[in-house]
Amino acid sequence: MLVIRRKQIEVFLKSQEDAFINKMVKHLKENFRNDLQKNEIRENELENLIRIGLGNGYRYGIIYEDDMSFFLECTAILGPGFDKNEKYPKIAEILNNKDLAGSDKIDQISDFLTFELSQPA
Repeated sequence: MLVIRRKQIEVFLKSQEDAFINKMVKHLKENFRNDLQKNEIRENELENLIRIGLGNGYRYGIIYEDDMSFFLECTAILGPGFDKNEKYPKIAEILNNKDLAGSDKIDQISDFLTFELSQPA
């Protein structure tokens, strides 16, 4: 019988998280360079910012990789702390809604950014 110890699982999960972080660093640098510059996010800060974003995303119930990628892209586009920024109260309302699953929160934020925030004032 194969026995997997808790420590082995933790090491595996850590390696998966590190791989995701590396993938996101590359993705954000390649696809969101202008947004990173606009929000004064330096390349040497990006890995740490992603780690913080992961923790924030988990707290909001965001668990799927695609959803977390979107959440981190929002950090690049809207700036660090966008989830608590007074400029985006609707986003904070969505993220703090305990009745929504993480994927539903991401869908609603995507709709908000596409249909409401992008409308001219």
